[in-house]
Amino acid sequence: VGVSEAKITPGTPTGAVVPFTVEATVTYDGVSKPWTYTSKLGVVRGESTGRPLVRWTPTVLHPKLTAGATLRTGTAKAPPVKALDHKGVALPPEKYPSLVPVLDALRQRYGGKAGGTPGVETWIESANGTPVSTLLVLAAGKPGELRTTIDAGVQAAAEKAVKEFPTAAVAAVEPSTGAIRAVANNPASGFNTAFQGKQAPGSTMKIVTGAMMMRYGVARPDSPVECPSSVLWDGTRFENLSGFSTKGDLTNAFAMSCNTAFIKAITPLKDKGVHNTALGDTARKWFGIGELWSVGVQTEDGSVPESSGSETAASYIGQGRITMNALNMASVSATVKNGGFLQPYLVPRDLDGRE
Repeated sequence: VGVSEAKITPGTPTGAVVPFTVEATVTYDGVSKPWTYTSKLGVVRGESTGRPLVRWTPTVLHPKLTAGATLRTGTAKAPPVKALDHKGVALPPEKYPSLVPVLDALRQRYGGKAGGTPGVETWIESANGTPVSTLLVLAAGKPGELRTTIDAGVQAAAEKAVKEFPTAAVAAVEPSTGAIRAVANNPASGFNTAFQGKQAPGSTMKIVTGAMMMRYGVARPDSPVECPSSVLWDGTRFENLSGFSTKGDLTNAFAMSCNTAFIKAITPLKDKGVHNTALGDTARKWFGIGELWSVGVQTEDGSVPESSGSETAASYIGQGRITMNALNMASVSATVKNGGFLQPYLVPRDLDGRE
Protein backbone atom coordinates (compact mmCIF):
# COMPACT_ATOMS: atom_id res chain seq x y z
CA VAL A 1 0.00 0.00 0.00
CA GLY A 2 3.04 2.26 0.14
CA VAL A 3 2.96 3.28 3.82
CA SER A 4 6.33 4.93 4.42
CA GLU A 5 5.76 5.75 8.10
CA ALA A 6 3.01 5.27 10.66
CA LYS A 7 2.17 6.19 14.24
CA ILE A 8 -0.47 4.11 16.00
CA THR A 9 -2.06 5.54 19.15
CA PRO A 10 -4.26 3.32 21.33
CA GLY A 11 -7.44 4.68 22.87
CA THR A 12 -9.28 3.64 26.03
CA PRO A 13 -10.14 -0.09 25.99
CA THR A 14 -13.72 -1.24 26.44
CA GLY A 15 -13.61 -4.79 27.76
CA ALA A 16 -11.47 -6.76 25.31
CA VAL A 17 -11.77 -4.15 22.52
CA VAL A 18 -9.03 -1.56 22.01
CA PRO A 19 -9.69 1.39 19.67
CA PHE A 20 -6.73 3.07 18.02
CA THR A 21 -5.84 5.88 15.63
CA VAL A 22 -3.47 5.50 12.69
CA GLU A 23 -1.49 8.53 11.49
CA ALA A 24 0.39 7.34 8.43
CA THR A 25 2.16 8.65 5.36
CA VAL A 26 1.58 6.99 2.00
CA THR A 27 4.29 7.43 -0.63
CA TYR A 28 4.08 6.48 -4.31
CA ASP A 29 6.20 7.57 -7.25
CA GLY A 30 7.69 10.49 -5.32
CA VAL A 31 4.37 11.77 -4.02
CA SER A 32 3.54 11.57 -0.29
CA LYS A 33 0.25 12.23 1.48
CA PRO A 34 -0.86 11.92 5.13
CA TRP A 35 -3.45 9.24 5.86
CA THR A 36 -5.35 9.19 9.15
CA TYR A 37 -8.11 6.82 10.25
CA THR A 38 -9.42 4.97 13.29
CA SER A 39 -9.97 1.26 13.80
CA LYS A 40 -10.12 -1.23 16.67
CA LEU A 41 -8.85 -4.64 17.63
CA GLY A 42 -10.04 -7.45 19.87
CA VAL A 43 -7.86 -9.14 22.49
CA VAL A 44 -8.03 -12.89 23.15
CA ARG A 45 -6.07 -15.32 25.34
CA GLY A 46 -3.64 -17.72 23.70
CA GLU A 47 -5.09 -21.23 23.94
CA SER A 48 -1.81 -22.77 25.14
CA THR A 49 0.07 -19.81 26.66
CA GLY A 50 -2.77 -17.77 28.18
CA ARG A 51 -1.03 -14.62 26.90
CA PRO A 52 -3.11 -11.71 25.58
CA LEU A 53 -3.01 -11.68 21.77
CA VAL A 54 -4.53 -9.59 18.98
CA ARG A 55 -7.49 -11.29 17.34
CA TRP A 56 -6.42 -10.57 13.79
CA THR A 57 -9.15 -9.72 11.30
CA PRO A 58 -9.01 -7.61 8.11
CA THR A 59 -10.82 -4.75 9.89
CA VAL A 60 -7.87 -4.36 12.27
CA LEU A 61 -5.81 -3.08 9.32
CA HIS A 62 -8.65 -0.86 8.11
CA PRO A 63 -12.31 -0.77 9.21
CA LYS A 64 -13.57 -1.15 5.62
CA LEU A 65 -11.31 -4.08 4.73
CA THR A 66 -13.13 -7.40 4.27
CA ALA A 67 -11.91 -10.99 3.98
CA GLY A 68 -10.05 -11.56 0.73
CA ALA A 69 -9.79 -7.84 -0.07
CA THR A 70 -6.52 -5.93 -0.46
CA LEU A 71 -5.25 -2.42 0.23
CA ARG A 72 -3.47 -0.95 -2.82
CA THR A 73 -1.81 2.28 -3.88
CA GLY A 74 -1.13 3.18 -7.49
CA THR A 75 -2.69 4.60 -10.62
CA ALA A 76 -6.44 4.20 -10.20
CA LYS A 77 -8.16 1.65 -12.38
CA ALA A 78 -10.85 4.14 -13.37
CA PRO A 79 -10.90 7.93 -13.73
CA PRO A 80 -12.89 9.92 -11.18
CA VAL A 81 -16.37 11.00 -12.20
CA LYS A 82 -18.36 14.12 -11.53
CA ALA A 83 -21.91 12.87 -11.14
CA LEU A 84 -24.76 15.05 -12.36
CA ASP A 85 -28.48 14.76 -11.77
CA HIS A 86 -30.93 14.46 -14.67
CA LYS A 87 -31.03 18.26 -15.02
CA GLY A 88 -27.23 18.65 -15.00
CA VAL A 89 -26.91 19.69 -11.32
CA ALA A 90 -23.73 18.42 -9.64
CA LEU A 91 -24.06 15.73 -6.95
CA PRO A 92 -21.02 16.19 -4.67
CA PRO A 93 -20.67 13.33 -2.14
CA GLU A 94 -20.02 15.85 0.65
CA LYS A 95 -23.57 17.17 0.20
CA TYR A 96 -25.20 13.82 -0.54
CA PRO A 97 -23.37 11.23 1.62
CA SER A 98 -25.75 8.39 0.78
CA LEU A 99 -24.55 8.55 -2.83
CA VAL A 100 -20.95 7.62 -1.92
CA PRO A 101 -21.30 3.84 -2.52
CA VAL A 102 -23.45 4.52 -5.59
CA LEU A 103 -20.92 6.92 -7.08
CA ASP A 104 -18.07 4.48 -6.33
CA ALA A 105 -19.96 1.77 -8.22
CA LEU A 106 -20.76 4.10 -11.13
CA ARG A 107 -17.14 5.20 -11.32
CA GLN A 108 -15.82 1.65 -11.57
CA ARG A 109 -18.37 0.69 -14.21
CA TYR A 110 -18.57 3.85 -16.33
CA GLY A 111 -15.56 6.00 -15.38
CA GLY A 112 -13.70 4.96 -18.52
CA LYS A 113 -16.61 6.15 -20.68
CA ALA A 114 -17.03 9.54 -18.99
CA GLY A 115 -13.95 11.16 -20.55
CA GLY A 116 -11.72 11.60 -17.49
CA THR A 117 -8.14 10.52 -16.67
CA PRO A 118 -7.18 8.44 -13.60
CA GLY A 119 -5.15 9.80 -10.69
CA VAL A 120 -3.00 8.13 -8.01
CA GLU A 121 -4.98 6.72 -5.10
CA THR A 122 -5.08 4.29 -2.20
CA TRP A 123 -8.06 1.98 -2.45
CA ILE A 124 -9.62 -1.26 -1.28
CA GLU A 125 -9.70 -3.96 -3.94
CA SER A 126 -12.03 -6.96 -3.68
CA ALA A 127 -10.87 -10.55 -4.04
CA ASN A 128 -11.88 -10.54 -7.73
CA GLY A 129 -9.74 -7.45 -8.43
CA THR A 130 -12.54 -4.88 -8.49
CA PRO A 131 -11.91 -1.57 -6.68
CA VAL A 132 -14.45 -1.16 -3.89
CA SER A 133 -13.67 2.09 -2.09
CA THR A 134 -11.20 4.96 -2.51
CA LEU A 135 -9.47 5.78 0.80
CA LEU A 136 -6.89 8.42 -0.17
CA VAL A 137 -6.11 10.55 -3.22
CA LEU A 138 -2.40 11.26 -3.68
CA ALA A 139 -2.72 12.93 -7.08
CA ALA A 140 -6.11 13.91 -8.43
CA GLY A 141 -7.14 12.74 -11.87
CA LYS A 142 -9.35 14.63 -14.28
CA PRO A 143 -12.99 13.75 -13.62
CA GLY A 144 -15.36 12.93 -16.42
CA GLU A 145 -19.01 13.92 -16.26
CA LEU A 146 -21.67 11.26 -15.78
CA ARG A 147 -25.35 12.14 -15.90
CA THR A 148 -27.65 10.07 -13.69
CA THR A 149 -31.42 9.93 -13.17
CA ILE A 150 -31.08 11.32 -9.62
CA ASP A 151 -32.93 14.57 -8.86
CA ALA A 152 -30.88 16.80 -6.54
CA GLY A 153 -33.95 18.17 -4.75
CA VAL A 154 -35.51 14.75 -4.18
CA GLN A 155 -32.13 13.38 -3.09
CA ALA A 156 -31.77 16.16 -0.51
CA ALA A 157 -35.22 15.36 0.87
CA ALA A 158 -34.36 11.66 1.05
CA GLU A 159 -31.09 12.35 2.87
CA LYS A 160 -32.99 14.44 5.42
CA ALA A 161 -35.73 11.82 5.87
CA VAL A 162 -33.48 8.87 6.73
CA LYS A 163 -31.64 10.88 9.40
CA GLU A 164 -34.80 10.82 11.52
CA PHE A 165 -34.20 7.10 12.25
CA PRO A 166 -31.21 5.14 13.65
CA THR A 167 -31.31 2.84 10.60
CA ALA A 168 -33.29 3.58 7.46
CA ALA A 169 -33.25 3.19 3.68
CA VAL A 170 -35.33 4.91 1.01
CA ALA A 171 -35.57 4.97 -2.77
CA ALA A 172 -37.71 7.11 -5.06
CA VAL A 173 -38.77 5.90 -8.51
CA GLU A 174 -40.59 8.02 -11.10
CA PRO A 175 -43.65 5.95 -12.13
CA SER A 176 -43.91 7.21 -15.71
CA THR A 177 -40.29 6.37 -16.64
CA GLY A 178 -38.73 4.05 -14.02
CA ALA A 179 -36.02 6.67 -13.40
CA ILE A 180 -34.53 6.49 -9.90
CA ARG A 181 -34.78 10.00 -8.44
CA ALA A 182 -33.22 9.34 -5.02
CA VAL A 183 -31.50 6.71 -2.88
CA ALA A 184 -30.57 7.31 0.76
CA ASN A 185 -29.40 5.27 3.72
CA ASN A 186 -28.69 5.85 7.38
CA PRO A 187 -25.90 5.07 8.16
CA ALA A 188 -24.87 6.76 4.95
CA SER A 189 -21.46 5.17 4.39
CA GLY A 190 -20.73 1.60 3.41
CA PHE A 191 -23.43 -0.89 2.42
CA ASN A 192 -26.17 0.42 0.12
CA THR A 193 -29.14 -1.12 1.92
CA ALA A 194 -31.72 0.65 -0.26
CA PHE A 195 -30.43 -1.17 -3.37
CA GLN A 196 -28.80 -4.30 -1.97
CA GLY A 197 -30.73 -5.06 1.22
CA LYS A 198 -32.73 -8.27 1.61
CA GLN A 199 -35.48 -7.64 4.17
CA ALA A 200 -38.95 -9.04 4.69
CA PRO A 201 -41.34 -6.51 3.13
CA GLY A 202 -44.09 -7.12 5.69
CA SER A 203 -47.49 -5.64 4.93
CA THR A 204 -46.25 -3.65 1.93
CA MET A 205 -46.38 -7.03 0.16
CA LYS A 206 -50.18 -6.84 0.39
CA ILE A 207 -49.99 -4.63 -2.71
CA VAL A 208 -48.84 -7.71 -4.65
CA THR A 209 -51.13 -10.09 -2.74
CA GLY A 210 -54.12 -7.86 -3.51
CA ALA A 211 -53.18 -7.82 -7.19
CA MET A 212 -52.88 -11.63 -7.07
CA MET A 213 -56.37 -11.91 -5.55
CA MET A 214 -57.84 -9.77 -8.34
CA ARG A 215 -55.87 -11.59 -11.02
CA TYR A 216 -57.21 -15.00 -9.96
CA GLY A 217 -60.76 -13.82 -9.34
CA VAL A 218 -60.65 -14.25 -5.57
CA ALA A 219 -61.88 -10.73 -4.91
CA ARG A 220 -62.29 -7.32 -6.51
CA PRO A 221 -61.67 -4.04 -4.67
CA ASP A 222 -65.36 -3.79 -3.78
CA SER A 223 -65.84 -7.50 -2.93
CA PRO A 224 -66.79 -8.25 0.70
CA VAL A 225 -64.02 -10.15 2.52
CA GLU A 226 -63.77 -11.68 5.97
CA CYS A 227 -61.38 -10.08 8.46
CA PRO A 228 -61.54 -11.98 11.77
CA SER A 229 -59.07 -11.24 14.56
CA SER A 230 -57.12 -14.44 13.86
CA VAL A 231 -57.00 -17.31 11.39
CA LEU A 232 -55.43 -20.77 11.49
CA TRP A 233 -53.51 -22.11 8.51
CA ASP A 234 -51.71 -25.44 8.49
CA GLY A 235 -51.44 -25.47 12.27
CA THR A 236 -50.11 -21.92 12.63
CA ARG A 237 -52.24 -19.09 13.98
CA PHE A 238 -51.94 -15.67 12.38
CA GLU A 239 -53.38 -12.55 14.03
CA ASN A 240 -54.11 -8.94 13.19
CA LEU A 241 -52.36 -6.13 15.01
CA SER A 242 -53.79 -5.92 18.55
CA GLY A 243 -56.30 -8.60 17.54
CA PHE A 244 -58.61 -6.23 15.64
CA SER A 245 -61.37 -7.42 13.31
CA THR A 246 -63.41 -5.48 10.75
CA LYS A 247 -66.08 -5.89 8.10
CA GLY A 248 -66.20 -4.54 4.59
CA ASP A 249 -64.63 -4.96 1.18
CA LEU A 250 -61.10 -5.73 0.02
CA THR A 251 -60.29 -2.02 -0.18
CA ASN A 252 -61.13 -1.60 3.50
CA ALA A 253 -59.16 -4.72 4.45
CA PHE A 254 -56.17 -3.35 2.55
CA ALA A 255 -56.46 0.08 4.18
CA MET A 256 -56.71 -1.52 7.64
CA SER A 257 -53.83 -3.91 6.77
CA CYS A 258 -55.89 -6.93 7.79
CA ASN A 259 -53.59 -9.96 7.83
CA THR A 260 -56.38 -12.50 8.09
CA ALA A 261 -58.30 -11.26 5.05
CA PHE A 262 -55.28 -11.83 2.83
CA ILE A 263 -54.44 -15.21 4.36
CA LYS A 264 -58.03 -16.37 3.79
CA ALA A 265 -57.35 -15.91 0.06
CA ILE A 266 -55.31 -19.13 0.20
CA THR A 267 -58.38 -21.38 0.31
CA PRO A 268 -59.86 -20.52 -3.14
CA LEU A 269 -56.36 -20.53 -4.67
CA LYS A 270 -55.70 -23.95 -3.15
CA ASP A 271 -58.79 -25.20 -4.96
CA LYS A 272 -57.14 -23.95 -8.18
CA GLY A 273 -53.86 -25.68 -7.23
CA VAL A 274 -51.81 -22.46 -7.43
CA HIS A 275 -51.74 -21.24 -3.80
CA ASN A 276 -47.99 -21.93 -3.35
CA THR A 277 -46.90 -20.30 -6.61
CA ALA A 278 -49.48 -17.61 -7.43
CA LEU A 279 -47.84 -14.85 -5.39
CA GLY A 280 -44.38 -15.33 -6.93
CA ASP A 281 -45.87 -15.63 -10.42
CA THR A 282 -47.82 -12.39 -9.93
CA ALA A 283 -44.77 -10.59 -8.54
CA ARG A 284 -42.66 -11.70 -11.49
CA LYS A 285 -45.16 -11.24 -14.33
CA TRP A 286 -46.75 -7.95 -13.29
CA PHE A 287 -44.24 -6.26 -10.97
CA GLY A 288 -40.88 -7.43 -12.39
CA ILE A 289 -39.89 -8.88 -9.00
CA GLY A 290 -37.74 -11.98 -9.36
CA GLU A 291 -36.39 -10.99 -12.76
CA LEU A 292 -32.83 -9.75 -13.33
CA TRP A 293 -32.71 -5.96 -13.31
CA SER A 294 -30.09 -3.85 -15.10
CA VAL A 295 -30.19 -0.64 -13.12
CA GLY A 296 -26.62 0.48 -13.84
CA VAL A 297 -25.18 -0.64 -10.49
CA GLN A 298 -25.50 -3.84 -8.49
CA THR A 299 -28.91 -4.45 -6.94
CA GLU A 300 -30.83 -7.20 -5.19
CA ASP A 301 -33.92 -7.60 -7.28
CA GLY A 302 -36.38 -9.13 -4.82
CA SER A 303 -37.30 -12.75 -4.25
CA VAL A 304 -40.72 -14.41 -3.86
CA PRO A 305 -39.93 -18.13 -3.84
CA GLU A 306 -42.43 -20.97 -4.07
CA SER A 307 -43.75 -21.78 -0.62
CA SER A 308 -45.63 -24.51 1.24
CA GLY A 309 -47.57 -25.04 4.46
CA SER A 310 -47.73 -22.17 6.92
CA GLU A 311 -44.97 -20.41 4.98
CA THR A 312 -47.50 -19.73 2.22
CA ALA A 313 -49.73 -17.87 4.67
CA ALA A 314 -46.74 -15.93 5.97
CA SER A 315 -45.69 -14.97 2.44
CA TYR A 316 -49.13 -13.48 1.66
CA ILE A 317 -48.45 -10.86 4.37
CA GLY A 318 -44.80 -10.29 3.38
CA GLN A 319 -43.08 -12.70 5.74
CA GLY A 320 -41.65 -16.22 5.29
CA ARG A 321 -38.74 -16.32 2.84
CA ILE A 322 -39.72 -13.25 0.81
CA THR A 323 -36.97 -10.61 0.61
CA MET A 324 -37.21 -7.05 -0.74
CA ASN A 325 -35.51 -3.69 -0.33
CA ALA A 326 -36.48 -0.04 -0.62
CA LEU A 327 -35.84 0.04 -4.38
CA ASN A 328 -37.98 -3.07 -4.97
CA MET A 329 -40.92 -1.68 -3.03
CA ALA A 330 -40.59 1.79 -4.56
CA SER A 331 -40.82 0.03 -7.92
CA VAL A 332 -43.91 -1.90 -6.79
CA SER A 333 -45.60 1.39 -5.84
CA ALA A 334 -44.50 2.98 -9.12
CA THR A 335 -45.92 0.01 -11.04
CA VAL A 336 -49.32 0.55 -9.42
CA LYS A 337 -49.22 4.27 -10.10
CA ASN A 338 -48.14 3.78 -13.73
CA GLY A 339 -50.42 0.84 -14.44
CA GLY A 340 -47.50 -1.30 -15.63
CA PHE A 341 -43.93 -2.25 -14.71
CA LEU A 342 -40.99 -0.15 -15.90
CA GLN A 343 -37.61 -1.40 -14.71
CA PRO A 344 -35.88 1.18 -12.49
CA TYR A 345 -32.65 2.62 -13.86
CA LEU A 346 -29.96 4.99 -12.62
CA VAL A 347 -28.01 5.87 -15.77
CA PRO A 348 -29.17 6.11 -19.41
CA ARG A 349 -29.49 2.69 -21.02
CA ASP A 350 -27.57 3.78 -24.13
CA LEU A 351 -24.48 4.34 -21.98
CA ASP A 352 -23.60 0.67 -22.24
CA GLY A 353 -26.33 -0.78 -24.45
CA ARG A 354 -27.76 -2.93 -21.66
CA GLU A 355 -31.21 -4.45 -21.95
